[in-house]
Amino acid sequence: MRIHQLGDQEFSFPEGLGEWTIKQVSGREFLIQKGSLAKTAFLMAYRPEDKQSEWWIDGDVHVVRSVRPIDLLLDELGMTATAVKGPEVLLAPMPGLVLRVDATEGSAIEQGQTLIVLEAMKMENNLKSPSAGSIAEVYVQAGQAVEKGAKLLRFA
Repeated sequence: MRIHQLGDQEFSFPEGLGEWTIKQVSGREFLIQKGSLAKTAFLMAYRPEDKQSEWWIDGDVHVVRSVRPIDLLLDELGMTATAVKGPEVLLAPMPGLVLRVDATEGSAIEQGQTLIVLEAMKMENNLKSPSAGSIAEVYVQAGQAVEKGAKLLRFA
């Protein structure tokens, strides 16, 4: 059984969906129906790491978290925080030359933000943040050559 959280409300369907039916129309488009009430829904995003999905339903965006009871227990015990957070240190994935450092110590960062541009084999590689957070320490500067596995920066 899964528990679905929509804001502060929790829903579960131990005997299936009851009177509700959900049909996939195509791709990310779904039809949600209960009797004569029908709503079109689009799956906008799904993040398996935190078991959340974003749905567009009749003009409104809803964030839904679908978890099992064991997931809630692990959350309560604080055992999932490190799984979602990401790495503590950004390492060079290959040897190269640091062209640009876009992160500074103490700065806030967003997931997917370019932190460092590394040139390797005449190609520019944008090294991006795996998660939102902040920078604790920057170990490199523009113009510096680094080896594979070298520490580039540390996340707070």
